Amino acid sequence: MQDPDCIFCKIVNGAIPSRKVFEDEEIFVEQVERQRRDGYRMAFLEDGKGVRAVAGYRLLESLFSGSFCYVDDLVTDATGRSLGYGGALLDWRAAAAREAGWGTRS
Repeated sequence: MQDPDCIFCKIVNGAIPSRKVFEDEEIFVEQVERQRRDGYRMAFLEDGKGVRAVAGYRLLESLFSGSFCYVDDLVTDATGRSLGYGGALLDWRAAAAREAGWGTRS
């Protein structure tokens, strides 16, 4: 049985409008797991109505930029758009990256 608040399940089932890259839930989950092995992480923001926003991100380093947080995916529940959920999630991610020393050059 699926969690009724599962935002990714809602995307896959078409309850949340999106540009679908994956039509099959199993293939979608396999893709997420493959990305997780390469450092992809997910965070979500919820309120009393359930999950309102989800971000997929990676902590990376490059010679040019040093360490940084790259946000691959940001999804907000349609009923929660323009209420600041996506921004709050990005603000949390940026603060957590700074606390961990990411985004500063050595």
